[in-house]
Amino acid sequence: MAYAVPEQWSHPEFPDAVKMNKYKDGLDAIHAALGDYVLNPTVARRIDPVQGYYFLHAKRWLLYRDAGRIEDPAGVGATVTLAAADDGGWTSYDLDQVDWLIPGKLYQVQAVIACLEDSEAL
Repeated sequence: MAYAVPEQWSHPEFPDAVKMNKYKDGLDAIHAALGDYVLNPTVARRIDPVQGYYFLHAKRWLLYRDAGRIEDPAGVGATVTLAAADDGGWTSYDLDQVDWLIPGKLYQVQAVIACLEDSEAL
């Protein structure tokens, strides 16, 4: 079944089973298109080349490309050096090794070409 935008209703209205099934059909269509692919909600935003990427720590692994470093924007935690992959491609770093990095903490990744957090290593 193809995706169809379900109707909206307001406060005094009540959805019935037919209206709610449109939501289920839409979710089924989206799942058929995407499959079981896990989307990564982390967005790395590069403010400018000097400031790097900012993250709120949520996943165990940092996937990145090129050499760089992890820094604590508060200036409290020690800087962590990130080595480049031997082939110049993507590599991963286990963020559980960073003692000051707790879930939800803001941190900064500097000097890499691109990066993102993921629940699996490369």
